[in-house]
Amino acid sequence: MGDILLFLTGQEEIDTASPPGSRKVVIATNIAETSITIDYIYYVIDPGFVKQNAYDPKLGMDSLVVTPVSQAQANQRAGRAGRTGPGKKAGASGPEESQVHDPSGDHLTLLNVYTSWKNNGFANAWCFENFIQARSMRRAKDVRDQIVKIMERHRHPIISCGRDTDKIRRSLCSGFFRNTARKDPQEGYKTLIEGTPVYLHPSSALFGKQAEWVVYHTLVLTTREYMHFTTTIEPKWLADEAPTFFKVAPTDRLSKRKQAERIQPLYNKYATEDDWRLSAQRRAGRSGGGGGTWAKSVGLSGKQ
Repeated sequence: MGDILLFLTGQEEIDTASPPGSRKVVIATNIAETSITIDYIYYVIDPGFVKQNAYDPKLGMDSLVVTPVSQAQANQRAGRAGRTGPGKKAGASGPEESQVHDPSGDHLTLLNVYTSWKNNGFANAWCFENFIQARSMRRAKDVRDQIVKIMERHRHPIISCGRDTDKIRRSLCSGFFRNTARKDPQEGYKTLIEGTPVYLHPSSALFGKQAEWVVYHTLVLTTREYMHFTTTIEPKWLADEAPTFFKVAPTDRLSKRKQAERIQPLYNKYATEDDWRLSAQRRAGRSGGGGGTWAKSVGLSGKQ
C-alpha cells in the first residue's frame, strides 16, 4: 500500500505527509535534484540516467538523449534521502563506480575502469554488470597491445609509474599542451592559447568541482563548446613540457611593455577613434584620455 504522486499541480499535495500505515512514492525528473525538497523522504531509487539536450551531427539538429548522470548529479540525488532523518539510496551506481572514480579527472577514471576490467579477467559479464560497452573495452585493449609491441620492437623499456599518477598527468600535459584551459572567474573556462570560452561536460568526473587548470582531449560543440575527457594539471608543468609556448611570469615585477599597457574604459567621450589601440597607448606623451589604468599581466603563476 502507498500513495503514488505523479506531477501534481500544487506543492501542497506533495508536501502533505502520508497517513499512518502507508507510504508516499514520489516520481520526479531531475528537477528533484536541487529545485525542490520534500520532507520525510528516507529512500531514493536512482536509475542513473537523465535526458539531456545534445547536438546530433548526423541529423544536424539538437535532440533529447538518455545519458548516464554525472558524479555530481548522483551525489545530489543521494542527498535527497534522509534530509530530516536516516536515509538510504539504491541505484545503478554501486560500489564499483566509487572505486574507479578518480578526483583528478576523466583519463585516470578511464584507466581505473580498464584496470578493474583487467583484474576481472577481461570478462564481458563484468562490462554488462557495470553498464560498460564491451566492444569499446576490447578496442582499448587492442590499442594497448599494439603500443606494447611497438615498444618491444624498438627495445624501449616498459616501466610502470605505479601509484604516482602525476607522471600520467604530466604525460597528458606534454602531449596535449595545446588543449589546456584555465578557469574563468566569471563562467566556465578559457583555453590558454586561443582564449576560447569552453565548459566542462556534465558527464565529466570534474563537473561541479573547482579545478583551476585542466587539459582536455577534444572539444565538442553542442549548445556550448564542451571539453571532453578532462584532467587537472599543475600550471608549472606547462613551462616544463612546452617551454616554447609557456613560461612562468615573474611575480615580483612587470616588464616595461606590460607597465606601459593601459586598459581603457569601454566608453570615453574625449577619446579619439583610435585611442583604444594598444599601439596608441605606447606612444610617448599619450595620457590615454583620462581613463583608469591597470597593469595587465597574465602568467602561469596564477596571479594577475
